[in-house]
Amino acid sequence: MTDYEDLLASAASGVPGQGGMAMAIDAAAGAFEAIRRSADAHAGTGTELFAAWMMTAAEAADGRDALTPAATAQHAFLRSGPRLAPGRAGGVARALTRLLRAIADHTSHPADATACQRAAACAERIQELLAQDTA
Repeated sequence: MTDYEDLLASAASGVPGQGGMAMAIDAAAGAFEAIRRSADAHAGTGTELFAAWMMTAAEAADGRDALTPAATAQHAFLRSGPRLAPGRAGGVARALTRLLRAIADHTSHPADATACQRAAACAERIQELLAQDTA
């Protein structure tokens, strides 16, 4: 399990409260940013999956940006957390999907629900893209 997966699991445990929502949304944005940085770095290695990694980077940026309008976000998104190995990005995307779906189901703020649903869709697309790397 990566530091990001641990962070997302910890954030998910506090989802029902207002402070927990803000922490979870910020953790999710930070994890998207880590996936984006990892995908950018891996795409530059000349791999035959260049397109999949570039599309993963774009989806991660879209997922991160989708969380910006969330009403409970603290907007202190993690920009420089631990490095994420490319092989772990799919696991982080799975954890993101679970967390974001939980937030969307528990929030009373329509903006949060919409933001989290959009970001969860990005996380699901990342999983699909990275499944090509293991196929």
